[in-house]
Amino acid sequence: MAHNISGRSRAAFAISVLSFSISAYAGIGVMWSHPDYGKRVYAALALLREKAPGDYKLVEKYIGRIKEVEGWHLSGMAPYTNPPTFSLSITSARVSLTWCAGAIAHDACHSKQWNDYRRIHHVEWVPDRVWTGQKAELECIAYQIEVMKRIGAPASEIQALQAQDGFHYLEAIRRIEADQRANRSAPSP
Repeated sequence: MAHNISGRSRAAFAISVLSFSISAYAGIGVMWSHPDYGKRVYAALALLREKAPGDYKLVEKYIGRIKEVEGWHLSGMAPYTNPPTFSLSITSARVSLTWCAGAIAHDACHSKQWNDYRRIHHVEWVPDRVWTGQKAELECIAYQIEVMKRIGAPASEIQALQAQDGFHYLEAIRRIEADQRANRSAPSP
């Protein structure tokens, strides 16, 4: 099936690989195992494209793939991969269409932070403090709020973001470390 995106025709394709579906939307690859995940991500991208075209262009430039992960604490941006990959939890995708679109915009912001530093400083690797940590989180939360206003997100979602202190990534790190400890102590089959 072909989509006409920004005057360019791009093929959208889907194949199954080890219970994952892979598809492309306007050049952004989407990988999922839950059927509703792909539909939600596509709808969120379409919402961005329709209501916030400038923000959609930023997403298209800085995210090459969106991949489903199970736990919210596993969500995050890997701007150093080829293509730059946003791991978005099924939980975040299911909150609402506007929340999903906002999460995508948020992590495109992190990818932009990483890529801008790399381009400006002509380095291969970017210090973590540039694109992670409280300062980077607050910058991307502020951007996410503006995007969510443009796409018509409910006041409750915007207020939830305004209440964020930029330290939510620390809880994610604690959960990942706890998962790793549990996996190391689990008996082998």
